[in-house]
Amino acid sequence: MADKFVKSPVVLIVSTCVILLVNLVTANIVDEMNGKSVEVFKNLLMQSSLASQYLSNELTIFAPSDGAMAKYTGPKDDQLIMNHMVNVVVQVNDRASYSDVTRVSSLLPGSPPLWLTQQGASFFVSGAKIIMRNLEAYAGNRKQRLHIIDSVLEPLVPSVADNSQAFIDLTAGKLLRESDAYRIEGYSIRNFSSQVRSLKKFDLFDLPGRHTFFIPVDSAFMDLEKKLVVADVIAGHVIPNKLVFTAPLDKVEQKTATYTDVNVDDIKVTAIIQSTSEGFKVKSTTVQGSRNHPRENVKANIVIGNIPVANGVVHLIDKPLIIVASPLWDYLQEEKEKNGRLSKFASYVQTFGAGLKEMIANVESGTIFAPNNDAFDRLSQTQLEALLGSEAGPRILGLHFIDQRIPAEDVRILQPQNEIKMFGTDLPFPAESPDHLWFYYINNNRTFMLDGQGVTAEVVEPDIGATNGVIHVIDRVLGVPQHTIAEKLAMDPMMSSVYSLGNQNHFNNMFNNTDEKFTYIVPANLAWDEVNRQFTSGYKILFMGTFAYQTQTILERHLKIGEGLTTAQLIEMTKEGPVTMLRGAPGFKFVEKVDEVDGSTYTVIEWEDLQARIIRPNMECSNGIIHVIDKVIMKERDVVLALSNALPKSVVNSVFITMVAAILVHVQ
Repeated sequence: MADKFVKSPVVLIVSTCVILLVNLVTANIVDEMNGKSVEVFKNLLMQSSLASQYLSNELTIFAPSDGAMAKYTGPKDDQLIMNHMVNVVVQVNDRASYSDVTRVSSLLPGSPPLWLTQQGASFFVSGAKIIMRNLEAYAGNRKQRLHIIDSVLEPLVPSVADNSQAFIDLTAGKLLRESDAYRIEGYSIRNFSSQVRSLKKFDLFDLPGRHTFFIPVDSAFMDLEKKLVVADVIAGHVIPNKLVFTAPLDKVEQKTATYTDVNVDDIKVTAIIQSTSEGFKVKSTTVQGSRNHPRENVKANIVIGNIPVANGVVHLIDKPLIIVASPLWDYLQEEKEKNGRLSKFASYVQTFGAGLKEMIANVESGTIFAPNNDAFDRLSQTQLEALLGSEAGPRILGLHFIDQRIPAEDVRILQPQNEIKMFGTDLPFPAESPDHLWFYYINNNRTFMLDGQGVTAEVVEPDIGATNGVIHVIDRVLGVPQHTIAEKLAMDPMMSSVYSLGNQNHFNNMFNNTDEKFTYIVPANLAWDEVNRQFTSGYKILFMGTFAYQTQTILERHLKIGEGLTTAQLIEMTKEGPVTMLRGAPGFKFVEKVDEVDGSTYTVIEWEDLQARIIRPNMECSNGIIHVIDKVIMKERDVVLALSNALPKSVVNSVFITMVAAILVHVQ
């Protein structure tokens, strides 16, 4: 019994020591900030008498890094500090709810939300990435947590400090109705607010729940009448039941309230936030258009993002979504003035276009394929400007403009009805330009491609709307050779058959040689399809690769090594006699003819009793020129030997050979 009483004080002393030891070795939240590169925020925290009152309580702080604070130019006051503090312990771990959004409330009056999200292994709070999380701290026996973030959580606060009513039920609708009562540094949203009021659409911005709102600032209406912001357009500025931040970026375009608002019948619009070299943008896509709102994309810059409100998040933008407001040239001029992604193209058109700028400015309906600045950066600046300053300059720049509107989902591109199964069009500039642009899709109609004088470009930003047309941003400068013949064969869908045949015996390898020049007459896929229809067995033998010699013989007949020759040069050479190719005599005759229907000129190739038409001429590559033709220039002798070796002897007899010869004569 005595031992029992002796042990009790010992246990008490040990427990007390453990508690004291814990308090000694466990830092409070301010001490935990030491050495974590959050000195600027820590000093603000220590200097704030208001914030200091909470440091002995259960607490969570989202502390911006010193780098984040260095970029922040707004007020560094108590309200900023309190917006980074939560009066409960927030342990940020993998939780299913983060795949949606979890709300915690900051210590600002009115308890405005901080939204926790997760993407993969990364965690975010209201658009700021958490770069260090769950750093433990204690104030006595009260738990605390420190998370370090990569950007500042800027609060939405009243302009007048003692206006506590402004914090209560601060929805996006309240922000619009009482916009002058809030501190929005450098911006006003009165114009959009007045239009929402006149159309009685505040209900969209007062909806309870978790929504995303895009609100244009007043400068957006300097050159735009606000009456163009009709009810349908307003609905396109709200993403219902989904919070979308600048981080993490959602790769899925979200349906706006145009899909859910019963008062919207005419249009259906999606929206997505994108990160660019110029900052964050929001892109609206009019999926279902109307007379006043065509199916185009409109992009706006986010000037202030991730503003927390009671029913979601607000992003202030520099122009309204959906509304196509600028003519083609004005859009390019604006890109030039703000040094945007198309500034180099705009500058080159203005300097070297020799009338192209005026044509774009005056066109009633046109399409621009505008290389982005990265496309120009691929090329030597000195060589490019020398080339644009030469006689070739207007022709190169003219490859990027068409005097008709061609949206990305033009049915003529998606479902070409011509014989060659690829939509192409003439060019209006320079006058009587001989060039064409060709359009097609790859990757199951997901990637929009075009070819201009041998350069293959991908449309990386389709359907930027303008009042008199559409702009597609592309990743290469057309008309400046950038692909070898080998690369061009591999990427162009019209030449995939020849590319496949050329892989036999590594025939295509020679076309990687940039020290040599080639003129390659390439039969289009449709030409090989005709061979397949007329002579199925011979076609199979050529493509199965067993008799690569016969295949190589046919391809070499279509090849000239040593020069890259245009159709004009080949026609001129023919005046002196047939043009000698790598294999086969006599050579090819290149003859210019006139189309009886439209009066246009084209080139045909004559060889023995065969004739083929060049359907895509003068595709310039870095090591030569490709001309695509509509017939394979071949005879029965090219495959009969292979056929006789491939088939059973019982089949190969004089009657069969005679039939083969008769069939092949009709291939022409």
